[in-house]
Amino acid sequence: MCRPALVLAQTPGVLAWNLDDHLSARDDVGTEYRATSMSSHAGLGSLQTTAWLTPAVPAAARRLTLEFDGIRRVSSPRGGVGIERTLSGGSRNIDIDLCPTPTRCEPPAPPPSAERAADVPRTPTRSVAGFEGVLPVGQTRFGTRRVLCAWAIERYEGRAVFTGALLHEPGAAPRGASLDVWDDRGTVYECSALHEASFGSWTEVAHALTPGIDPAAERLGVRVSLDEEPDQMTIGVRGPGAVAA
Repeated sequence: MCRPALVLAQTPGVLAWNLDDHLSARDDVGTEYRATSMSSHAGLGSLQTTAWLTPAVPAAARRLTLEFDGIRRVSSPRGGVGIERTLSGGSRNIDIDLCPTPTRCEPPAPPPSAERAADVPRTPTRSVAGFEGVLPVGQTRFGTRRVLCAWAIERYEGRAVFTGALLHEPGAAPRGASLDVWDDRGTVYECSALHEASFGSWTEVAHALTPGIDPAAERLGVRVSLDEEPDQMTIGVRGPGAVAA
């Protein structure tokens, strides 16, 4: 099982984490999982990482518990060597529902002539102060030669971040994947690549969206276009307005 994780810290600095030694997982039927790091992307006060958990999740499992520690903040003094300090708080647990409420819906029709929203510069893209919540996606679409696994849309003040993964033939990682996002209120969001990481037959992507997702939007359309015209995959996601209701 592939398990993406995002860490946001209130303290400034780059984050580092060796999850192979500091992440354990178990489910409610007694399965113990081994975690192996697949990717890690650090920003100021944030860390996006992906773990591969083995063995496969049994069909009877309904809840997954992650226990982790050892996340470090790296300060880089001018002209010196970075100093690592473990974040306070000790070990932490996260319980994950393996059978969440579906967020799939029919995507709204793209606005016929709407202009894209202007990008609003914000640094960093992800921050504790600006975090407003997550829209879980958890959907899969099949292209001609690839599979899109859409994970989530993180909501921040003035921005959002879409994350997902593409499954493909080994050594055939797509280049230049683009994203189009719109909602049922006529807003077309500006999308820009945030990071991309490939490993064998798997490629993780993250795109920043501006402006922030309209809280009143009840449906979102998300279209991922790859380097071949047939490989366009569109999903519909329940927006924050529908989730709040």
